[in-house]
Amino acid sequence: MSQGCSEVIPVINRDELIMRMMGSLPLALRMLDRFVASGQADCDSIESAVRNGDRRAIASLTHRLRGAAQTLALARVSTVAGELEQAALSESIPHLLMLVEQLRSMIDEVRQEVGEFATETVGGDNHKDLFTVWALNRPMVRGHHG
Repeated sequence: MSQGCSEVIPVINRDELIMRMMGSLPLALRMLDRFVASGQADCDSIESAVRNGDRRAIASLTHRLRGAAQTLALARVSTVAGELEQAALSESIPHLLMLVEQLRSMIDEVRQEVGEFATETVGGDNHKDLFTVWALNRPMVRGHHG
């Protein structure tokens, strides 16, 4: 993954996410909540497959997780899941476990960002304005197309 020094890939590409959710902030937040809720369990399943040497299961589970991350504009999560999917075929167990931990960390970052956003917007009842607040309180990313 090659990127310029000034480019920062966000945990969640909010513009892309809201576009994919057809402009619905409540839908975007529900989908992110589901992803976070299932993400750690998915990591547990992947780790179990790694420890059991079930390389097919590792590849299958990470492929599914990568697809969900792509759908939700979680480029960094998707990248690590893709690396793990490819590594499942040939890498050592310690290397695979390290990638599982990176995946857990990325999912935690998603959880934190969603939590921070929810905290910033509590008290507002207008869901259209919530996304505006969320979008305006994020770092700008130029030149990244997930």
